[in-house]
Amino acid sequence: MKRIAIHTVDFRALGALIWILAGLTLIATLTGVFRNDFYQDDEWVRAQWLGQDVVTLIFGIPLLLLAAKKAIVNRSLVWELVLAGTLLYFSYIYTFYVFEANFTFLYFFHLPIFSLSLLCFFIVCHHILNARNDYAFTDKMSRFTIVFYLLLISAMLSWLWLQDLINHLVMEEFLSQTPDGQPPLVIYSLDLGILIPLAVIACLLLLRNHALGLILIGIVLTKTFLLGFALMAMSLSMYRLGLDHDIFLITLWSFIGLAGLLLSIVYLNKLKVYPRPELR
Repeated sequence: MKRIAIHTVDFRALGALIWILAGLTLIATLTGVFRNDFYQDDEWVRAQWLGQDVVTLIFGIPLLLLAAKKAIVNRSLVWELVLAGTLLYFSYIYTFYVFEANFTFLYFFHLPIFSLSLLCFFIVCHHILNARNDYAFTDKMSRFTIVFYLLLISAMLSWLWLQDLINHLVMEEFLSQTPDGQPPLVIYSLDLGILIPLAVIACLLLLRNHALGLILIGIVLTKTFLLGFALMAMSLSMYRLGLDHDIFLITLWSFIGLAGLLLSIVYLNKLKVYPRPELR
């Protein structure tokens, strides 16, 4: 039976999907930045949408297109990890627009962005895993620094989110720091159910120098630094509007974003990928 090279089929369609995704996101973010009042949520939520839209516009879209060009046109196996991480970031943040934001015409942009980013993420991951390339990362100092960074963030978020959830169960009058006082379950569910376990598993596999761990770390680091910048911008937006005066959070998210960017650059520069001959 004739076997078809997966990247020939998948990546031809992927390039077109990426351009559609970037175009829809450009329209949605420009609208959100310059006409933030289009959002029908309260001021507290709109301030967060503003910060998130700014980061997606300035960092997310350019990185998406650059990673797609490097991965699809130049066939860079390392940049495939960056592309997958960027698509995971898009999938994560647009989950909130689709399931949390009040309905506006922007929903008809947010929904296909959410769907396309998930679809493209699965296509890229399918190609990465199907290719079964050999990976090597021999810098022990960088390895342990990355593991410490991701496990520290995972532990911090787990403690914060679980503490909030438990307080709601044991303290009758407890209120979260949200407009209605209720815990933001979409955030907690995504982080505790998917992203934190993914980061922990990636770290454990990285310590064993497992190929899957080397793949996951590249994806998780890319998503983490983008999300760190988004959270920093959201906190700055709320601070500027006088809705939150917590300088610590701005500093924390800035550190997470900058440290994640630096570690991503170091990791991806030192990661070696050895492609195997394609099946014919």
